[in-house]
Amino acid sequence: MEQNHCDEEFFDIFRMYKTIWEMLTDRGYDINDSFLKMNMDDFKKNIKIYDNLIYQPKNGHNHLNKLCIFFCKEDNVGAKLIQQEFLPYVNENNCKQGIIILKKTITTQAKKNILENISDIRIELFTRDELLVNITKNFLVPRFFLIEDKNFLKQYNISESQLPRTNTNDPIIRYFGFKKGQLVKTINKLDNTINYRYVV
Repeated sequence: MEQNHCDEEFFDIFRMYKTIWEMLTDRGYDINDSFLKMNMDDFKKNIKIYDNLIYQPKNGHNHLNKLCIFFCKEDNVGAKLIQQEFLPYVNENNCKQGIIILKKTITTQAKKNILENISDIRIELFTRDELLVNITKNFLVPRFFLIEDKNFLKQYNISESQLPRTNTNDPIIRYFGFKKGQLVKTINKLDNTINYRYVV
């Protein structure tokens, strides 16, 4: 029974890593194809779990920054851990963006405490459970693309305020790491209908 529990727990860790790699690939980061194709046996042999990770953007993705993945090993996460462990690691590796993987959900106030007084580094927070499944693989979820050139709006005499809005707290927006003020195009997987959304 204990062995089965360990196997299930490790399988969840494997699923989490796979989602992280897929998410970063979808964002435009340079993830080795062997990671994306890795099975659980290879994962056990080759990956030291919960080691922090550094990733670079692919060529041509100039809007992205070097990114670090930081795994919190403690249940309770606060500003002290961020100041003493996360920020030194980020600064040492010259990263301008970081994703912190939490063991469990934390309160809104705790998130605020973690992020306060940090302005020069973009920090995103995910729990391990949130990364067990790649939500973009659901056939009901459209494909998302970042639109960097907004000039086409002028051709149709449309302003950003007239577009449907989507919040940065939306799970899909968080998956892709879209920021406030960005414009995204969605393509429906069933009928290829195209829509545009403004991130607020």
